[in-house]
Amino acid sequence: MSRLLRFLMWLLLTALVVWVVVIGYWKIVGVRPDVRALVLYLGVLPLGTFAVLALLKHGLANARSKASNAQADSLDAAGDDAATGGDAPAGEPATPVGILASAMQLPAGSDVASVLGAIGTPAAPQLHQKLKDGSGYPVFASWIDDVDTDAVMQAFEAAGGKDADIRRLPEEQLRAFGLMLPVTQDLLAEVVAEDWLAAPLPSVSGGRSTAPPPARLQASILLPSDWPSAIRELAVAWFVEEARAAGILAGQLVAEVIPASGSDEVWRHLSKIALPSSPPSPAPVLHLVLACHSQLGERSVQRLDQAGQLLSAMRSEGIVPGEGAAGVLLLAADADGGFALPPKAVLRAHATMRQGVSWQPRTAVQQMEDLFGQVLARAPGATSDEVKAMVSDADLRKSRATAVAGFMDRALEHLDPESDCMATGSSCGHAGIVSPLSLIALAAERAAANDQPVLAVAVAEPDQRTIALVSPPESPAADETAESSSNPQAT
Repeated sequence: MSRLLRFLMWLLLTALVVWVVVIGYWKIVGVRPDVRALVLYLGVLPLGTFAVLALLKHGLANARSKASNAQADSLDAAGDDAATGGDAPAGEPATPVGILASAMQLPAGSDVASVLGAIGTPAAPQLHQKLKDGSGYPVFASWIDDVDTDAVMQAFEAAGGKDADIRRLPEEQLRAFGLMLPVTQDLLAEVVAEDWLAAPLPSVSGGRSTAPPPARLQASILLPSDWPSAIRELAVAWFVEEARAAGILAGQLVAEVIPASGSDEVWRHLSKIALPSSPPSPAPVLHLVLACHSQLGERSVQRLDQAGQLLSAMRSEGIVPGEGAAGVLLLAADADGGFALPPKAVLRAHATMRQGVSWQPRTAVQQMEDLFGQVLARAPGATSDEVKAMVSDADLRKSRATAVAGFMDRALEHLDPESDCMATGSSCGHAGIVSPLSLIALAAERAAANDQPVLAVAVAEPDQRTIALVSPPESPAADETAESSSNPQAT
């Protein structure tokens, strides 16, 4: 409907311009047109002018498309040497990170298991009843019903926030915190229930009993970088209060807010967790990483529309505004590759491409294959055949769906597209900085449930893409078998 209206508006504008020029010319030279002249100059001429302009526009579009394809072919031939990989050299083994627990709130479900089941049969986004674009039309969006923003304001007040400042917060920020509140509470409750911060039993050495220090909880709260600094301070106070209410002592907790402009900052933070601490910590450090985001507000929709990024009938490569929150509890491996606590799954390696990213189909697939090769190189012993499922954040954009499908067809052809390949984008929209954590959580849930490695593929951002390998933890029996095979003894 909007395309037809746009067509009629351009036709009318062209006719008006021609009519003004012709009638003005007739008045200047004193021409008295007959019926034939009226039909020819006020009817046929505007239609002909409009047809010529339409053909010129179509020709220019084809020329630009051919130039883009030629550039893509040249990148293919060159092997795309300009593209760079992850956060470490491709051949350097990555430090595994254990995934102890996860939680999420997304339009597809209120926990990891329900979201994983829902994205197997994704639902299309719906038109939002209140949010409109610049032309006054409803926008497609993915949202969560009944977000409890009142509970957020009460929690902020309990953390020492001023009532006037809290009520001035935009709707998007209140909704985002309303989604992160249950995620945070669930993960903190699991930390306490599993007794992960309890002091270990004392060890006896040289007749002396020494008690190792208890584990510490390092909380990282990732918020959109365009949010004001005042809300970051309030977020730290709010989290400390939630941890105290859960029963976690202040001395066992360190909390910080990390502003993130996009998913790249989230992946970089996950890379830092795998790095050994300096100086080495005598006690295990549990990393609680949280992120929330919401684009379900007039301000966010207006920004997307003005930037030409909003999905519409005329903009098929636009995004669907979404919202959500996710959190993962992580534990870096020790020097021997083991974990102080048993994880449910292991993030073995990931790699990110940040330069030369192309969404031309052939180039995109080749770049994803190269990126996957870097992941396998950083995960010793890993092969493409052992990957038994893939979860991505591909959405309704044809470029993303084509890239993911082409990559699966060439690198993971043994997977079943119906049962082994899932995507969050169609059901959840664009989740922003929440997407990396939700992909890791979903991959860990699938890996733990089926005891098979899963690939997490992030393609939602325009200028980067990331691939991560998540595997089930190795069983003690497997470790003993591997050790005995590598160290045979003579009988």
